[in-house]
Amino acid sequence: MTEKLTLNYGIRYEVYPVPCRDHTGIFRLDPTLPQTANIIIGGVGENPENAGVQVSKTLFTPRAGIA
Repeated sequence: MTEKLTLNYGIRYEVYPVPCRDHTGIFRLDPTLPQTANIIIGGVGENPENAGVQVSKTLFTPRAGIA
C-alpha cells in the first residue's frame, strides 16, 4: 500500500469451550416441551457436565484490517 496506509488480512482459529461452574455444569432450557420449560442442570443426576451441548472445534474466521 503506502507508508501511511496498512492493509492486513488472514484467517484465525477460534475456540469457544463450554462454560462451567464450581459444583455444577451449565444450565440449559429444554425446548421439547414448551409448556413445562424444563431446565437441564449439567452435572446433576444423570446429566453430563455440558448438559448435552456440543461445541465445534473447527471455527475458522476471516480477518481483515486497514490502518
